[in-house]
Amino acid sequence: AQASSAHTDVGFYLVGPRRLELEKAIEYRPTVSQTVKRTFAKTGWLGIVLPVFALTALLLVLSGNALSNLGLSVPSIVLMLALFAVPASEGALAFFNTVVSLFLKPTRLIGYDYRHGVPPEARTLVVVPSLIGSRDDVEENIRNIEVHYLANLADEIHFALLSDWPDSKIE
Repeated sequence: AQASSAHTDVGFYLVGPRRLELEKAIEYRPTVSQTVKRTFAKTGWLGIVLPVFALTALLLVLSGNALSNLGLSVPSIVLMLALFAVPASEGALAFFNTVVSLFLKPTRLIGYDYRHGVPPEARTLVVVPSLIGSRDDVEENIRNIEVHYLANLADEIHFALLSDWPDSKIE
């Protein structure tokens, strides 16, 4: 019964796995931009890792070349590149995120109809992060999570505190 209800839901064809069938049936042709975006989305995590890795490698090669032109020894260059690897990858990731955000806009998540409660297969654990600096913080966090729990009396929604102590006096 569950599979058949998924096949009759309009979202199954509009945003689900059978979208291409609908597009083919109505003879829809996506634009070049849409095709590129869909292709990128299909790459999954490799669509992020490979470009960031390539940008990081490019930064390291350019830096290594510049250091060798300064006449530094090979061990010195290797040490400097090893120290530069993490900042280079952070810069590459930031650049990649900036470029991607220029071309790909955020999409709305699909809404779910839970008027009759959350089904067991959609069970959710809501984890609330918190810092515990005093006994009052503990009590406040417990009160807050109790408010969340009482506001969401669904059987399949559970709440948990993820707590830690402050690492310094300044948050």
